[in-house]
Order: sequence, then structure tokens, then C-alpha cells
Amino acid sequence: MRRMKKGLLVGGLVAVLVLGSIVFAVADTVTYPGLPSGPGTQSAAGTVSVRASVNPKITLTIATPDAGQSVDFGAVDPDTTVSRTVNLTVQSNKAYDLSVVKVGSIVDTADLNFTTSLAGGTDFAKPGQGFADTYTIAPNWNADPIAYTGTVQYTVAQ
Repeated sequence: MRRMKKGLLVGGLVAVLVLGSIVFAVADTVTYPGLPSGPGTQSAAGTVSVRASVNPKITLTIATPDAGQSVDFGAVDPDTTVSRTVNLTVQSNKAYDLSVVKVGSIVDTADLNFTTSLAGGTDFAKPGQGFADTYTIAPNWNADPIAYTGTVQYTVAQ
């Protein structure tokens, strides 16, 4: 048992020494000696190099008029037009592209006349830019009286 304790103690000390040497191997310490700079005075000077690189970063914030990232037109009568707005904010430190993909029965049914105003595009300016996407539905008299659903996916890429 005594050997085991001694082995653990020695192993622990070796680990501390190895980890300590790694920390000192990464850091750099230089002592700059003082030099005469005038009668009875000395000065010492040293230079430190500074480097940094900035990562590319992009964020997309979507604000919808209804909870759960949704637009709910509710019950809409034929021959009526209803519009709702979705707001997007893009923060990017590089120029970026914006794409919009629409799918679902609300999009595929021509008699609903569902549209969005934002088509997307390329090489938008940096840094921050806001977009308002107006969703409009204008069902005609041929639209079946059922519930329709769909999604609009926004993608921003640098």
C-alpha cells in the first residue's frame, strides 16, 4: 500500500512538471537590460508584436407577426387580400447572398395567390441590413375551403 501511495505521489509530481513546462513553453519572457541614457540614468525598452485574425461571421434574425416563427392569416374570404410582414435583420462582416425558398400547399395552390415580396439576391453589403418581406394572400372564388400550410426558408451565406 505504501508503494502505491508513493507511486501516485511521484506520478502526480511528474504530471505537474509536464503541464507546467507546457505553459512555459508557450509563453515568451525576455529581459531587456537597462542601458545608459544620460549621466546617472538608464532606460530599457522592448517591443511586442501583436497579431489577430477576425473570423467570418453572419447572423440572421427573423421577426414574425405571430408566435412560433409563423404568419397566421386566419380565415380569409374569397376575393379578399390580406398582407402580413416578416422582418429580417442580417449582420455580416462580409458581403453575403440571401435566398428564399417557399414550399407547401399554400404556395402550390394557384387559386390562393400567395406571394412574398422578397426574392433574395447576391452580394448584399455588409455589415447589417434589414429586410421587410410582405406576405400576401388573395384567394379567388376557386380556392377550396380547407386549411393550407407552407414554409418560407431564408438562407444567408457569405
